[in-house]
Amino acid sequence: MLLPVLLLINFLASSVSETVLDKALGANGTEALLLYLAPVRGLWTVVPTEHHSTALIAMLLLSIVFLFLARRTMRMKSTLSRKQKNVMEEKRTFVQNVVRRKKENLYQEYLRDRKSVV
Repeated sequence: MLLPVLLLINFLASSVSETVLDKALGANGTEALLLYLAPVRGLWTVVPTEHHSTALIAMLLLSIVFLFLARRTMRMKSTLSRKQKNVMEEKRTFVQNVVRRKKENLYQEYLRDRKSVV
């Protein structure tokens, strides 16, 4: 999804004069923008000038398709069964009730030992 956004920003930045960019972003902002977009400008040189807008639209559509597919596959992912959820809840309860208290007690004991040494 980053590439289409960069291509869109590059497309917009290249269609505007540098004086407008200087007014909008300042000299440092314009310089940084042009520096960050240098690899994208190199990519644009591969695409013929008359096909820039077509390539941009194609990349945006492809990104939307990939996002849709990613959402769809994540939705189809299986979840935990009821038994697995109960086991996980028991482990979480054990950690919160037993392990955390033991850790706190050990830390307090450590602090008492350190205080007695000093």
